[in-house]
Amino acid sequence: GLLYQDMKSFEKAEKLHKEALEIVRKDTENPIAYATTLNNLAGPYRAAGRNEEAQQLAQEALEIYGRMLGEEHPLYASGLNNLASLYSVTGDYEKAEPLYVKSLEICRKIFRKGHPDSRAAANNLLIMYENMGDENKAEKLRAQMKE
Repeated sequence: GLLYQDMKSFEKAEKLHKEALEIVRKDTENPIAYATTLNNLAGPYRAAGRNEEAQQLAQEALEIYGRMLGEEHPLYASGLNNLASLYSVTGDYEKAEPLYVKSLEICRKIFRKGHPDSRAAANNLLIMYENMGDENKAEKLRAQMKE
């Protein structure tokens, strides 16, 4: 499914992600796999403009990550980032910003500042600030990224 998603074959990706979701849904011993599959399915929904459905899937995945792994886990940070990106793409920056900020805080706490996950989280937040036209926040974050 992820390969088809990368190839922009979103209908094929959705079909495979749904099949995977049905498989992992039955495995009550592995809710993390279920949450990850929810996140994967959100991708083709987003690409198809089905943002509300994508947001619901990402929110459910985030809740599972938080409950099962805690709110200081890299998968939780990734889930925050995924949900934030869905809000950001629809221009709902008020909801996206605190999620991006929290994701960045978790990544910087768990990993070093220059770690790829930390840099990606910072870059996503920076892009959102630029899209918002908030040059003050963007410049402040750029400065932090150089430190």
